[in-house]
Amino acid sequence: NLQFMSEEHSLKSILITSTNIGVGKTSVAANLAAVMAQGDKRVVLIDADLHKPKIHEVVNVANKFGLTDIYLNGLNVEKALINFKDEKFKVISSGRYIENPSDLLASEKMDQILAKLDEMADYIIIDSPPLVVADALFLAAKVDGILLVVRPGHIRKKVALGMLEQFKRSGVRVLGVVFNRIPLTGFDAYGGVNYYSTYYTNDQDAQKAAPSNLN
Repeated sequence: NLQFMSEEHSLKSILITSTNIGVGKTSVAANLAAVMAQGDKRVVLIDADLHKPKIHEVVNVANKFGLTDIYLNGLNVEKALINFKDEKFKVISSGRYIENPSDLLASEKMDQILAKLDEMADYIIIDSPPLVVADALFLAAKVDGILLVVRPGHIRKKVALGMLEQFKRSGVRVLGVVFNRIPLTGFDAYGGVNYYSTYYTNDQDAQKAAPSNLN
């Protein structure tokens, strides 16, 4: 479907974000990039979730240098690219930890990085932080479109629709919604549960805040 869209409108850079954590957006991003590369496309997968980077773990590559090193140290974009399996599928990992990733993602330098990659690839797939972090909104303004990953039963419909409306008001092109981690049986199959974001909290705090009884 995304390839059909690209025939009508320019669609090279795609941001993968989610309504919250734990919905599998990183897996969606990695698998989308892999499928496109199998379709004889040149694909670059970028880990822009600089708070909790996972791409290097999912595709099993080193994270010695990456996006933050391009920004901080002037690392050449080509040198930051890691070949994954073949020349058509390349990865840019997150790189070293930085305290204020928003400064990078909202910067003109990020625009320049994407422009350079646009010359080198047919598709740029970006794994971004979930929407509980403002970084996703900064990145959304820099790409051709976004895919929103949702875990059914873990977000209220009004909240999800509100997020889509916010993107629409900002002029962001929403390509579609991916339902992921859909349970086949049990309570979550057709119902919902309260969900507590732990993106900036530790596990102990999350356990205190999370509901103890879902009945």
